[in-house]
Amino acid sequence: MKYFGAGLGEVHKELGKIIRKADCLADARRLFSELHGALHLSEVSGGEENELDRLTGDLEDPEYAVMVTSKDETIAWALWHIARLEDLTMNLLVSGGEQVWNREWARCLGTADTVEEKVL
Repeated sequence: MKYFGAGLGEVHKELGKIIRKADCLADARRLFSELHGALHLSEVSGGEENELDRLTGDLEDPEYAVMVTSKDETIAWALWHIARLEDLTMNLLVSGGEQVWNREWARCLGTADTVEEKVL
């Protein structure tokens, strides 16, 4: 079993503490960039090979759906969750626009009834 993201939780907690503080904007940007670089393939983040590259580089399709126990999350779910959080934070909070995952997408995928309350 591969593990990913050691220490990222602490970076995320620190970012959460300072993100709304005007005098901490430079530090918040630095922490966000650090998280972004760790949670995206290096070709997206523009950095060197990272943990995500090593985690997904040799996976076969069925491995994205593995749940070791009923309390675990799949790799596919974790990647979806990362994308959703970035969609939400960047499109709604930073740019003031609409999320990519909107009601129209939910309807197209037949999930509108189950995710309607989660789509802002």
